[in-house]
Amino acid sequence: MAHLWVNVGKEGWALAELGGDAFVLAAQANRPVRVRRPSDCVTANAEANGAAPSDQRAREAVLLRSGAGDRERWVLLAAPSKQAVAVNGLPLATGLRVLHDRDEIRVPGAPPMFFSTERLARVEPYAGPPHGRCSCCDAEIQQGRPSVRCPQCRMAYHQDPAEGLECWTYRPTCLKCAQPTGLDLDYAWTPEGL
Repeated sequence: MAHLWVNVGKEGWALAELGGDAFVLAAQANRPVRVRRPSDCVTANAEANGAAPSDQRAREAVLLRSGAGDRERWVLLAAPSKQAVAVNGLPLATGLRVLHDRDEIRVPGAPPMFFSTERLARVEPYAGPPHGRCSCCDAEIQQGRPSVRCPQCRMAYHQDPAEGLECWTYRPTCLKCAQPTGLDLDYAWTPEGL
């Protein structure tokens, strides 16, 4: 799941997971404001800042999700302005930007943020293609059985201790890439020290 690292001052950086389809990056807020529908974005941003929607248009920024899973993409929308929202130090001249991993987002009046697509390994019921194969043992992974998809290369592995199939944690790294296979690992990248 995509997330934002938000600078919360003395406390350092806080993680804000983007578990929805639309968010307003509100000035003066330490976290994005989740909205149910993209049309609610201007109203939610104004309410978060105690101002009328028309006062917020030059400073508002909206994150919208397109697609899901491996096809998930995030778009940042903002009113074009030289002094308003910027990504990696450049203003959104067209008012639109497809975000990439580790993009820095600056919204006037809000703390600095970094967008991240890094994922953590999680044991989940297998929902891949029928007759999918484990990358480690090459046996079939049955639908709904505990498995892990590598956060980096997305290869599937068994992770079913009840069946004696702990293929994800069998080796220190993924067989296809250098991703560590621990299930208790934290994010490898944070904006600490930037």
